[in-house]
Amino acid sequence: MNTILLSKYGGKLGEGFSKREKIDSMAFPGRRHDGVQTAATFIADLSDTRTAILLCSFCQPRFNFRKNKYRAKFTADPTGITDGYLKNGQCEACGQMTQNAGGGKLFIAEDYWEQVSQDPGEARANARMAWKGPTWRQRIFGR
Repeated sequence: MNTILLSKYGGKLGEGFSKREKIDSMAFPGRRHDGVQTAATFIADLSDTRTAILLCSFCQPRFNFRKNKYRAKFTADPTGITDGYLKNGQCEACGQMTQNAGGGKLFIAEDYWEQVSQDPGEARANARMAWKGPTWRQRIFGR
């Protein structure tokens, strides 16, 4: 028995989709938008491929990053406005903008974390050293 796959609306694959459906498919490549795939299974697929995951403050508690061997990405904020973990963009799970949902966090696989992130303690120490100025360094190191 032969099986023939046809598109949703027409005879040719890719034809007949609305603009909204095309835009939705480009937002998260690989995610199904027909209601079959839940956000949890999509995040599980992303964690299996070891890609970065951006989650809003509502979706963060549902993702067990330690179990999946992920860490939050830290980038030092020289202005001191944010804590360094705050990232903005579109949440991978619910699709809303993280600015409107209390901010987001970017989780990176532990395999790649050292290549792209900073250690928060080391960043704080460097910022304190820069703030105290050259006179403080001269007193300690005698230069």
